[in-house]
Amino acid sequence: MDNHNNNKIKTTCPYCGVGCGLIAESKNRIYGDITHPANFGELCAKGSNLAASLNNNQRLPTAQVNQQPASLEHALDAIAEKISHCINEYGPESVAFYGSGQLLTEDYYVANKLMKGFIGSSNIDTNSRLCMASAVVAHQRAFGEDCVPGCYQDFDMADLVILVGSNAAWTHPIIYRRISEAKQKNPNMKLVVIDPRKTASCAYADLHLAINPDSDIALFNGLLRYLEQTDKTDKDYIEQHTEGFSKALEAASAKQAPLSELCGVPEQQLNTFFHWFSDTDKTVTAYCMGVNQSRCGSDKANAIINCHLATGRIGKPGASPFSLTGQPNAMGGREVGGLATQLAAHMGFETDSIDRVKRFWSAPNITTKPGLKAVDLFQAINAGKIKFLWVMATNPAVSMPELASVQSALEKIPHLVVSDKFPTETSHYADIILPAAGWGEKDGTVTNSERTISRQRSFLPLTDLIKPDWWAICQVAKRLGFSDAFNFESSADIFREHAALSAFENNDNNTSSQSKRIFNLAELSELSDDQYNELPPTQWPLKMDSISQFTSSRLFSDGQFATHNKKAQFIAIPSNTSRRLDKPQASSDVVNKPHATELMLILNTGRERDQWHTRSITGKIAKLNLHSWQPTAKLHPDDLASLGNPSHIEANNLQQTLIIKCQADVQQKLGEVFIPMHWGFTSSNQGQVNKLVTAEADPYSGQPSCKLTQITVKTATINWTGWLASLNKIDSFPKSSLWTEIKQNNQYLYHLSAADDISTSSNLLLDSLTKGALLAKEDSQQQQFTYALAAEKGGFDWWLQLSEKNSSNNLIEQETQPSDFENILQRASLNSDKKSSSRIICSCYSISQNQISQAIDGGCNSVNSLSRKLGCGNNCGVCKPELKAMLCDKQSIELS
Repeated sequence: MDNHNNNKIKTTCPYCGVGCGLIAESKNRIYGDITHPANFGELCAKGSNLAASLNNNQRLPTAQVNQQPASLEHALDAIAEKISHCINEYGPESVAFYGSGQLLTEDYYVANKLMKGFIGSSNIDTNSRLCMASAVVAHQRAFGEDCVPGCYQDFDMADLVILVGSNAAWTHPIIYRRISEAKQKNPNMKLVVIDPRKTASCAYADLHLAINPDSDIALFNGLLRYLEQTDKTDKDYIEQHTEGFSKALEAASAKQAPLSELCGVPEQQLNTFFHWFSDTDKTVTAYCMGVNQSRCGSDKANAIINCHLATGRIGKPGASPFSLTGQPNAMGGREVGGLATQLAAHMGFETDSIDRVKRFWSAPNITTKPGLKAVDLFQAINAGKIKFLWVMATNPAVSMPELASVQSALEKIPHLVVSDKFPTETSHYADIILPAAGWGEKDGTVTNSERTISRQRSFLPLTDLIKPDWWAICQVAKRLGFSDAFNFESSADIFREHAALSAFENNDNNTSSQSKRIFNLAELSELSDDQYNELPPTQWPLKMDSISQFTSSRLFSDGQFATHNKKAQFIAIPSNTSRRLDKPQASSDVVNKPHATELMLILNTGRERDQWHTRSITGKIAKLNLHSWQPTAKLHPDDLASLGNPSHIEANNLQQTLIIKCQADVQQKLGEVFIPMHWGFTSSNQGQVNKLVTAEADPYSGQPSCKLTQITVKTATINWTGWLASLNKIDSFPKSSLWTEIKQNNQYLYHLSAADDISTSSNLLLDSLTKGALLAKEDSQQQQFTYALAAEKGGFDWWLQLSEKNSSNNLIEQETQPSDFENILQRASLNSDKKSSSRIICSCYSISQNQISQAIDGGCNSVNSLSRKLGCGNNCGVCKPELKAMLCDKQSIELS
């Protein structure tokens, strides 16, 4: 396979765990690889706009030491000196690394090797702790090893697909499209979505179970009881290939409240779901953050796995429990031991595993116990126990729960190093910054959700000032005196050692407690440089022809697992493991109290469709800001009405307050509120939702509960809103102003609002902006103020418009660089008779919700007819579920 034919470089997408293949002809021409088994050429909106992420002038240009430009050599010397000082003064446990599922496997491998083998500390954790840690624990408990049993092909073959705690239509769009296309080909296929919210993934669902938060265990324990009571378990499979079924059934059968009450779902819907599951052999249950991000996430995942083991639906075509990985290389990080609770190559901290890895690495200071998980790590920093932290390719100053405490930790730690491509909220606190190679520049491998290793190849040159993460880590290791163990010349060198470690003493001849591990890349341990460069997508466990020809692999098809006796383990999980927060107001109470002073609501956080993590990349791409351009809290209309239908709410928890724009959403359950997790303090001062999220975590996995936090909500007074457009980024606003930055191609756009008097606010804003030839138009009767600063060469550096009336978002859809002031007033006028623009649904072609609604009213009665008329859905296709939902809302016919 030629992966470099005619300057067509085959690589992979840097976003979600689907692991889509790409072809890069240049930095301006990047498209889907039709030969890659993860996506067959299809891409979502984020992948389709990758070229735009490469044309950005905001990247970190050089290393910095104490906020001053520095050479790489000086920065690396300083890092090594700080690590040595901390080890000598406070011991190796005072040093910590915090990595990311966006690191390549080779980066991860050397970071883990340096920390656990040579520094002698297990305090290396990763943002995957916030993502998939509970799934890891569930796999290890049930299967003996962290292995996803199924493959993507199972979605094509299933007769029943269940999405649990997963809005795959937005978070894994290519998988969701695969499911919807399989459903069209197979009329008998059913799709069930289990989620408190009615999300875009419900567009093609046959059944939506809007369960109460954290009632998943009760639901799947109820299913396990139903399977036993209706004689739908596979008794032969249970007897031959599993242990612990009777104890799991006993725990699931403990006395409790009626299931429909626990789950908040009508009994008829529960019976339908149970009937479909019990009668459908080919069942895939895919689960994601709604399961994992919970104080009982590990038990939730095992409750799902229990039902698959009870029916023998594992390792079979179209039948598997399937953990959907969140990040492009979260799986690769797990393979090398990137979590603080693992050692390396799927080995833990058993005595024989420690000895094995120590001998393989020739590691004099190998660690012998697990390190601090992410939440514990930042708490230890606050307690003064961690003195040095190296953060790579992630942004904990936005993504961690109890954010104020984490930001305090980053402020006070004596030594903070950040490696990244762009400035982030975390780099704001750093005393040393390394400009890391970004996507398109770095070269290595990633492993996706179905265990497929793909090459992420470089197609852009690196400068002497910017290097890959693995190179920087190795340079520091050499400065610490470990040259022989880190004398790697390329990512290929590292991969070969990684593969060799996975195979080292990995056979049935050993007497260790974990004698043979399923994760074994022996066949890849002697790849030549050319073979590594040309490596096609390769799924483990490897087959003899897998290096030259991709073949889908399912695990456990022979009923043999990675446990001591080769049997899978049922996990006994009482239904009362789940926590249920009582909602303070039933729907009848809300109707009777239309003007409540405040409400107690359950906070759920998650993703928006076109944004990724903390927006350090997607937030800089104009098209990706069209769909969800502002952090917005979504509440049930009755909850919002009880507060008087405000434009903004004040949310409180943990002595932290968040004032944020809000809107009514009929898809929300009463008593719950959804706030997206992407916005940090460099892009908005009203979107830091993790200030409200508690650090309560699963006791087994350490994964924090980001889906269930009780908060109080009340109306926030807003007296004006407005827009500021500027050719330059604005660094600060008056403290009383709420603001969100919406990046466009050639300008910055800011949405503004405040509780202050509009005259006072306008004066404060003008004082904070650059002075010059100011033009102004004030309409005191309408309480509308418009200003512009004339540029020296014509046009305007910025313009500002404030109004006491609600402004529309029509300026989001068009860049505003008029040549004269009156044109500004005309295009920016908030009093225009033109119908205000609505939210963009198709970001590829900027097709708005209003345009789509009008087309439906005009006779379009299918997604295909909308695509033909408007173009929406014809490119990346991620908007199709929303098109389908709009058609259903208008009582149109089903998708044709």
